[in-house]
Amino acid sequence: NTPKQSTLPREQVAQAIVAGARYVSMSPNLLKIYFRAFCFGISAVAVLALLPLVARKALLGGPLIFGLLLCAFGLGALAAAALNGRLREKFSSEGVVRLSFLGFALSEIVIASTTNFFISAAAVLIAGLCWVLALSLFNTIVQLSTPRWVVGRSLSFYQTAAFGGMAAGSWLWGMMAAKFGISEALQSASSLSLVGLAVGFFWKM
Repeated sequence: NTPKQSTLPREQVAQAIVAGARYVSMSPNLLKIYFRAFCFGISAVAVLALLPLVARKALLGGPLIFGLLLCAFGLGALAAAALNGRLREKFSSEGVVRLSFLGFALSEIVIASTTNFFISAAAVLIAGLCWVLALSLFNTIVQLSTPRWVVGRSLSFYQTAAFGGMAAGSWLWGMMAAKFGISEALQSASSLSLVGLAVGFFWKM
């Protein structure tokens, strides 16, 4: 059957944005997801933001070491794609997000504490796994929690929250690394990841 063509006029861009913002502001579940995504972005991005410094100063390496660490992060992301279905069967959505926060807290503290390449690479691999698990889950929940007419706008607000957190975190951890040191910045990011984990016990998705 041919779908019926709508006779309604197209929304103006400004009106569409306002309507989307109004819907989001009255959706407690979406606001929880946005806040959790912001917390995840600002704390988790420390690994990627400081990885060049880790490769150069902590591991005393160059472009090859940095490339291998990025490779480990990518392998973790691939592992997340393979394990995502099994983890979703065993854990709730909230459980997977908590595991992701915990995984980043552990990986950040390990990277901050070691000068061994293989240990650092293993920690970065775990970070890549948790990165994909959390962000893909946030994305999925937003889509499944939102009516079709506003799903695109809801996803755009989610992206703003998540990547806004990453932008703020990149600046924050870079500034802390410059002032206090790489290890101290990563330890602070690990503490913030644990705060994000704790938030899940009081403000569940």
